[in-house]
Amino acid sequence: ILEKRPEILVIEDDHASFLCATPYERVYHHKGRWAHLRSFSKAFNPDLRLSVMTGDDQTMTMLLDRLIVVERWVSQILQMAAFALLCDSSVRAKIKHAGRTYDQRREAMIESLAEVDLQAMGRSGFNIWLPVDEETSTVQALAAAGWAVAAGERFRLNCPPGIRITASRIGPAESQLFARALGRILSPVRRAPAA
Repeated sequence: ILEKRPEILVIEDDHASFLCATPYERVYHHKGRWAHLRSFSKAFNPDLRLSVMTGDDQTMTMLLDRLIVVERWVSQILQMAAFALLCDSSVRAKIKHAGRTYDQRREAMIESLAEVDLQAMGRSGFNIWLPVDEETSTVQALAAAGWAVAAGERFRLNCPPGIRITASRIGPAESQLFARALGRILSPVRRAPAA
């Protein structure tokens, strides 16, 4: 689709930047317009509200032209902090380790869900998508069982219902408990035989 419509600007908001193992491989650099923003907030600190951006020549020129006439001040202290963090090899090693930990937790959750015949999706980052028939009732039933997930409506445009599961703080043992609880919630209702 994008090859046929080079005027479309493709923007990748890399919110889990620096945590994912291969951030640049997912960027689609088609011949048209593109921009890639890498956020510092998730990997380094939520208060470090900075990102870096790159893109094609036309997009970057338009952005720079726009910044000349609007307020564009970014704290120099935050910029210096971000630069210092990026230059520190021990910080980069810790971020890489955190990224591997998040990957392991996400994969453990997907595997645990597969064990109860639930096919979840999630290739990177903190979250997993699981299609469900009813978002609200699933979220409510999980809450009653002591688990918090997000209804998928605000995260989807043109796809069936689902829930967003954040696996970043759930270890493998907890993943199995969660998957079993969700499996019970989503299993077909077994009616008692008629008397």
